[in-house]
Amino acid sequence: MKFNYEIIKKNLEIYNEAKSVLPIISEYERGEVNQYAIRNIGLKDFSEFADFLKMLSNNGFNPVMYCNWRQLKPLLIEHTKNSRLKKLIGNKTQNQFKSILKDGETFDRFLNGRWITKPGYSNRGRRTYGRRGGECVESFSACIVPIINYLIQNDEEVYDNSSIIFDSFSSQNKISNTLKWYTTKLLDLNVVPKREIDVTRTLLSNFVQLMEDSKIDFRKLNSDYIITSMSEKIKSLMSVPNGTMLKCIKSHQYTVIGSQPRFSIIENNSYQVVSSNISNGFVRVLVLTEEGRSEWFDYSSFEDVAIHRDDLLSQLFS
Repeated sequence: MKFNYEIIKKNLEIYNEAKSVLPIISEYERGEVNQYAIRNIGLKDFSEFADFLKMLSNNGFNPVMYCNWRQLKPLLIEHTKNSRLKKLIGNKTQNQFKSILKDGETFDRFLNGRWITKPGYSNRGRRTYGRRGGECVESFSACIVPIINYLIQNDEEVYDNSSIIFDSFSSQNKISNTLKWYTTKLLDLNVVPKREIDVTRTLLSNFVQLMEDSKIDFRKLNSDYIITSMSEKIKSLMSVPNGTMLKCIKSHQYTVIGSQPRFSIIENNSYQVVSSNISNGFVRVLVLTEEGRSEWFDYSSFEDVAIHRDDLLSQLFS
């Protein structure tokens, strides 16, 4: 198996684009918004990528960095804690290091520690999970990004097989969350509910400004009562009455095996709401599709025809 820069460079491009249109990502980077909040508004993948970049920065690494053997070896020694293993790594040649990465059992032993009792199956056929020793080469996980850059720039391979005693290179638990940004996980700005995030931020900003202008001594208030009351009021305002006509602004299609893709809802067509609910903080509506089936969709795929018309009238006569 070989790595390349295609996916990580695309992720960096998408992430920077997302930051330019969604200020909340920069706020998360600065610690002004917590992980719970940013994940609840549909930015889980972007928060994980931000955490990945922060981890690298704290270690003095970059997702794409120049790294030859003369630069990599000192990093491996520095980030290995055990003095015996530190010396072991220091004695390895470049070819010996490459050999480790091409042998699954050896790499697994360096990364996770040697097996004291190997996993297998009992006499009754039940899986046993084995037991490992406590010593491992921490730098194989701490420096996985420099290692990946070294592999890419030298067009080197790693093992790709697995067995009962070791996982494939990319599936190793200690490094898989980092490797996914180079191998399988691609950020997608198209699934981000940008419109809803923008409206929410605008409302919150206006509300904060209103509170600051009110000159109320907020220390005299009951926060639990205010938060509960506001939550219930906002949820009631977010409800979409049954029978509401919505205009589709984003088509959805599905595929049936053996036939051409079909559209369940089509852009610019109107659909009547059968029911609605709130899921993960966002509104979902139940509508009759083009084929007459009841199906749930994110409200972000529609706009309320009546509200849109009222907004136009307000602008016209204001």
